[in-house]
Amino acid sequence: MTSGRFNPNRTAWHITVGTYGLRLHDGDESTVDRQHNRRGEPFITGQPWRAEIERNLMGGGPVRLTHAQRELIERLLPAICERGGWRHHAGAAPPPPG
Repeated sequence: MTSGRFNPNRTAWHITVGTYGLRLHDGDESTVDRQHNRRGEPFITGQPWRAEIERNLMGGGPVRLTHAQRELIERLLPAICERGGWRHHAGAAPPPPG
């Protein structure tokens, strides 16, 4: 980093893919939300009551990707990275939970 700006040639990005309603802030895994997502801030943990609130606010059930949809995401990731000027190292779409 120089002058407070990111240098894309020296910055690594971990891009995650998620679907609606599958990863709630339930306290079992560390997560971030819109208010807690800055570098160096602590993760959200140990708040199981949040998952119940989020489930009640959902407009439908969780979305699970099919095998074909996961394959499509994995096939498109390198081109998305190339378009963004990033080097693609590895990628995997999330399997269904369970």
